[in-house]
Amino acid sequence: MDRPFRLLQPLLAIALGLLLALAPGKISLAFPSPPGATPTAAELSIDQRARQAYAIGNYGLARDLWQRAADSYANTADPLNQAMVLSNLSLALQHLGQAAAAQQTIEASLELLQAPSLPLTRERKGPAARTLAQALNTQASLRFDQGETLEALRGWQRAGELYRQAGDGDAALASSVNQAEALRILGNQREAVELLEPVVAELERQPPSSLRAAALLSLAGSLQSQGDSKQALQLQRQSLASAEAIASPAAISAAQLAIANSHRDLGRTKAALRHYQLAQQASLDRLDRLQAQTAQLSLLVDSFQYGAAAKLWPPLLAATTNLPSSRRGLDASLNLASTLLKLQQHGPALPLAMRPQQTAIRTLLESCLKNAENLVDRRSRSIALGSIGQLEETAGAWSDALRHSQEALQLALPLEESELSSRWWWQLGRIARQQGDRQTALQAYDQAIASQQQQRKNLAGAANPLQSAFRSSVEPLYRQYIDLLTSGPGQTDPDALQRSRQAIEAMQIAEINDFFQEACLQPTKVSIDQIDPQAAVIYPILLPNRLEVIVRLPGASGALIANSVPLADGDLERTVAELERLLYGDPIERSRFDGTALLPAAQQLYDWILRPLAAPLRASGATNLVFVPDAALRNLPMAVLHDGQNFLGQGYGIALAPGLQLRALGSRRPGQQRLLLAGISESRQSMPALASVSSELHTLQKKMAGTLLLNSAFTREALRQSLALGEYSVVHLATHGQFGSSAADTYLLTWDENISVTDIDALLQPGRRRGGDNLELLVLSACQTAAGDPAANLGLAAMAVRSGASSTLASLWPVSDGATASFMAAFYEAWQGGRISKVDALRQAQQQLIASPNYQHPFYWAAFTLLGNWS
Repeated sequence: MDRPFRLLQPLLAIALGLLLALAPGKISLAFPSPPGATPTAAELSIDQRARQAYAIGNYGLARDLWQRAADSYANTADPLNQAMVLSNLSLALQHLGQAAAAQQTIEASLELLQAPSLPLTRERKGPAARTLAQALNTQASLRFDQGETLEALRGWQRAGELYRQAGDGDAALASSVNQAEALRILGNQREAVELLEPVVAELERQPPSSLRAAALLSLAGSLQSQGDSKQALQLQRQSLASAEAIASPAAISAAQLAIANSHRDLGRTKAALRHYQLAQQASLDRLDRLQAQTAQLSLLVDSFQYGAAAKLWPPLLAATTNLPSSRRGLDASLNLASTLLKLQQHGPALPLAMRPQQTAIRTLLESCLKNAENLVDRRSRSIALGSIGQLEETAGAWSDALRHSQEALQLALPLEESELSSRWWWQLGRIARQQGDRQTALQAYDQAIASQQQQRKNLAGAANPLQSAFRSSVEPLYRQYIDLLTSGPGQTDPDALQRSRQAIEAMQIAEINDFFQEACLQPTKVSIDQIDPQAAVIYPILLPNRLEVIVRLPGASGALIANSVPLADGDLERTVAELERLLYGDPIERSRFDGTALLPAAQQLYDWILRPLAAPLRASGATNLVFVPDAALRNLPMAVLHDGQNFLGQGYGIALAPGLQLRALGSRRPGQQRLLLAGISESRQSMPALASVSSELHTLQKKMAGTLLLNSAFTREALRQSLALGEYSVVHLATHGQFGSSAADTYLLTWDENISVTDIDALLQPGRRRGGDNLELLVLSACQTAAGDPAANLGLAAMAVRSGASSTLASLWPVSDGATASFMAAFYEAWQGGRISKVDALRQAQQQLIASPNYQHPFYWAAFTLLGNWS
């Protein structure tokens, strides 16, 4: 789901001065009382009138009045009060879009405050320090306005220190909220959360306020960026309650807008549209209303409601013609232009007359460009120019598109915003490809991917402040790059295949990082021969109109072969869906058949993926196949593919490797393994009982040394303590769990609470640190992929990566208790003596189930999947 370039947050960041000014009796950060000599009645009257004008949005009058006050203080040689008024004047100028004048004014204020005659050189307390803090806050707002987010962060940090030294706790808290917003935009989600949590805790001990509402929204935004939209929604509702308690229309509108965005991320389109409308109705500010309507339009387009979108966009476009020349007005216009571009390109259901015309969008973007130049906003200039280039790309005006895209890139590069640079490199790559310049296109794609990877490497939460970053921008970039590498002249060149392979792995890594919204997985070079000299690695990747399959054959040379199979759109997904239905969707069918009903679909997938490469695979001597699966294939156990004679799992050991990020094994050998066994056999949290879990765990406890936590003994704290104190190399969890395409939908069940995928490392790491080795194996028995989630297996990959285990063995769907118990007993019996690898033990255990009349259907044996180090 794509989103506009920037979601406006009217209570956060640059608007903080206004937010605090609305309650001057409580917090007077923006407008401190004159700190020096007692002002005259005329001066006080001017100041009060300016505050009132600013508070109701009459920035022109506020500017004129503060200019008079500044002149008056200059005439009476009162530099401290003059500096304070100039700081406020700069705020008004910012709102009026007079960036150069605002910059000049705040520099004049800081120059006065840094004069030797003021006591700031000797102390950091009192009115002078507080006024300096306010000036730094204003300067940071201006820098934030101009896209200099890192400099803004540093300014707010210094302002916060001064507020604390001056004893102004509320202003210091407000500065922390601003810092968190800057951190969030920079991608440092964890740091933002750590900064905000004590701020929110402190504000919750105080009466409701605009500041509390803003802090809650900011914390919710960071959690939402980490994929926790449910927790974010709770905080946003608390923000709404605080806003309603103080009857603040701006705060109510902001909370409703944030709630709408959370519902949108959770896939609740109707609820999101309703809250966008409530946000619009609550606000007294036309820009806030425009923001809510633009977000509503964006959602209508994303949800293919083109008819409703066609009714909404014309009045919105008309409303942008008279917007003030300000950052908020510019952001609103850019957001609208982004949505109109998408509507024009992806709204084929609309009659041509109802679609926005290129001339109208271009006029809007040119207006944005002019405003960005006036505001000295380099980032917005880059976005406007790049969007014009995108418009020209769509029209096939390649020369103009190339020129504007290059200009956008040159503006973006010094900003050190890798995401923006990546966007324009990518656009340049598409343009070059359309012009037939394959080499230039490849170079541009290389740069786009390098920029994207650099961002994820440098930032703790290395993605957009939106959960949709991977689907909307990262994944298409990689797929187009691989498509370019594997089509046209040179597609079978070893270098092109190697680059394609690296891109596939990088895409898998980027997707897992996006899952956690942090760079938890960094690329590492792995020699497959050191792991298994008889393993072939298979990369099937779905591209437009075809399935491309790249295979790395075993052996020191690591020869690469490839095959391309033409496929119509949807063919692969439909075939996988049919095979999944026959695998585990129909219990009556399972009870009657041995699996022959699913053979046509299983053989079709084999024909597409492996049959053209079967001969070189056999000739290579490969005994194990390691898949790096893609798209719909990720939810499918590859062992169930059928060559017409046997299932693939009967002839090969099968493992999955998310981007081949393999961890080395510990020093213990299988015969020395010590197990921690934990599980729940009774019904819990509305989950059905798992009757065979007790016998499964007791049987394993007898066969291998270990500790058992069963039912009420299996609590989160008991698991934590056991892992902290014991040196376990295998953790076997026989409990309900779910794997989904988001962190919020991926968890394991204990007796007292769920263990989130984001917490699994904190539980498993103490044991690893104590023993000094990686956890050898994590077994997740009785878990399942989320129903109806086509990317659910991403949750399993994420669980495997987050756990830190060398290998993870899990079930993709709930298998019968009896089959699971039989499988686990056979697996450990084959593996524990150190005779064979884990992947061989997996295959032997599956063969035993196939040989049983009760469990020969693939439903019972194919669900068990090995991820990570298969040796």
